[in-house]
Amino acid sequence: MTRFREFFIAVLLLALLPMAFAAEQASPIQVRFDKRVELISIIFYLAGNKEYAGCKDPAYLKAVEEYFGNYRSHPAVKMARQLRERNHIWFGAPISFAVHLTPGYQLLPGVKDHASGGSLDFRWTLAEAQSFARQVQSFARASRAQKFFKRHEPLYQQMTRRLRLLTAQLDPEWFASLTKTPVAREFTVSPSPMLGSGNYGPHVRTKGGIHNYAVIGVWEFEKDGSPTFRDDYAWIVVHEFAHAYVNPWVDEGMAELRPAGERLIRAKESDFGKTGYGQGTEFNPDLLYETMVRALVVVYFGDHGDPAGARRQLQKDVHRGWTWLPAVVDWVKAARSRGSFQLDGTTRHGYANLLMGLAKK
Repeated sequence: MTRFREFFIAVLLLALLPMAFAAEQASPIQVRFDKRVELISIIFYLAGNKEYAGCKDPAYLKAVEEYFGNYRSHPAVKMARQLRERNHIWFGAPISFAVHLTPGYQLLPGVKDHASGGSLDFRWTLAEAQSFARQVQSFARASRAQKFFKRHEPLYQQMTRRLRLLTAQLDPEWFASLTKTPVAREFTVSPSPMLGSGNYGPHVRTKGGIHNYAVIGVWEFEKDGSPTFRDDYAWIVVHEFAHAYVNPWVDEGMAELRPAGERLIRAKESDFGKTGYGQGTEFNPDLLYETMVRALVVVYFGDHGDPAGARRQLQKDVHRGWTWLPAVVDWVKAARSRGSFQLDGTTRHGYANLLMGLAKK
């Protein structure tokens, strides 16, 4: 009976392979494991960043410790620690740096920092990014990191195969309506076991267009220990892709939006504290980014025939502290129904007025 079951499973897997391949070919979203992201995550894990210490796969984390644990004194790890303490290089900032690297861990040609109009996270200066890239190259050579990645290739392939089945159902072209000027965009989803339950949405701006990334942590597993991605991971992918549109839009108008954000944080201090994005009344731009991103996720799923899922997601966000989100969702829907919602200066002005009004309620 056991042999028959094994034979049946093998035949089923062979039958599914063409379907997975076809889904990959048809989908505008590429899914691939990113060694740049994983190496940077490992370095910041060794540096002691708590948000990079949440790996949910005990066997994988043990392998990382056994292979890289002796490199905690390497200059790359020391510099990562210094960057965290001096420049708050944590959470999404290391991942933004990672996607601005070549496969050989050099900065991509023409990279600019945020202050110069580039897509690198605002906490990086170009000089520090260049210096850190040299240390990362040294770390990769000294640790023979590629050997580690090759050893775990079957795990990475398993993750990407399963994610492809999920992302094939998504519609990244929906985002095109959010901007006036068409821009060539690539969409890539990259799973990372080191991130645990962390997820990030960096983007890279080049002369040829914009590359959107959804870097997804791995935190759920089958009984046999293999990683799994449930259908509700789809909203996470949409959420992270939305950051590539929303964050630059907010940054461009920060002078106008910040007063509204500051007032809303003061008015909703206890609620905002529940979100995990801030404590007290100190201004945090994540309020401006996340509010609009979460509103767009709800609208996306409503537009794609899942109003019940959109309502559930909205309810979850409200429960997590985003109590002002329903009003923002209604505002976005109303503007879209008039054909006037795009991430431009006019909408940004309306967003500032909306948040200012919500702070008074």
